[in-house]
Amino acid sequence: SQTSGHSGPLKARIRATGPGTYRAIFVGRFAGVVPFVYPAKLHRVPGTCNQYSSSQRLPLLGTYQMSAHVSGNHFHATFHGKKDRGTFQMSR
Repeated sequence: SQTSGHSGPLKARIRATGPGTYRAIFVGRFAGVVPFVYPAKLHRVPGTCNQYSSSQRLPLLGTYQMSAHVSGNHFHATFHGKKDRGTFQMSR
């Protein structure tokens, strides 16, 4: 998080739900102790093969938007919401 300075372990389970669409469940810990789960529906950006976007309203947190780039075994995304912004960087 660029807003809070939080960093830490992050896991994701991502599965295809249709042509160019995926469902992702991100699981991590905020401040090392507070667990969180962030679901996202990723849609391929038209005209690209490895760019995805997501926009979802979360209770009490407002609308979170994410832009992701997938390359090989690497996933890099930027996100922003009402009071938070930052990046997800993962590889398998």
